Amino acid sequence: MPASTGEPAMTTPQRVEHQQTDKGSVPVYTTGVVEQPWDSYSETDHEVWRTLFRRQQAQLGQQACREFLDATAAMGMGEVGIPKFSELNAILQATTGWQIIGVEGLLPELDFFAHLANRRFPVRAQKSQSIACQTAIPRAALISPDNGHRV
Repeated sequence: MPASTGEPAMTTPQRVEHQQTDKGSVPVYTTGVVEQPWDSYSETDHEVWRTLFRRQQAQLGQQACREFLDATAAMGMGEVGIPKFSELNAILQATTGWQIIGVEGLLPELDFFAHLANRRFPVRAQKSQSIACQTAIPRAALISPDNGHRV
C-alpha cells in the first residue's frame, strides 16, 4: 500500500480458478484491487440501479433499523444513480475510518481478511447486467464479494 495515500495499490487481478455458467466463464477467486469503472456506466446501468434501489428500500423500510436507513441516506446513496466509491469513501473514512475497495470477484480468505484488518471492505467493482436482472441486490457498485452483503 502506498504510504502517501493510505489507499491500497491497484494491482492486476489474478484469476485463481474459473467456473463455467450459462453466462460464460466467471472467476471464482481473484486477487488484486481494481478501480470502479464508474465512467463506463451507461444510463441503462444507472436505471437498473434506480430500479433495484427502490425495490430494496421498500423492503428495508420494514426490516432495517433506523440507524441503517439513516446511514444509507447520510452516505448519499439514493435513486440518482450508482454511487461513486470515492464519494462514499470520503464519508466512510471521516466517520468510521473504513473504506470500500473495488475487487473483481471473490478473494481468497487471507486476502479478504487482510483487507478487513486494515479497515478496507472489498466490494465487487465490475458491471454485470445479467447479475442485476437476476437479483434484488444493487450491483455494479456495492456488492461484497464474499456472499453478496450490501454495504
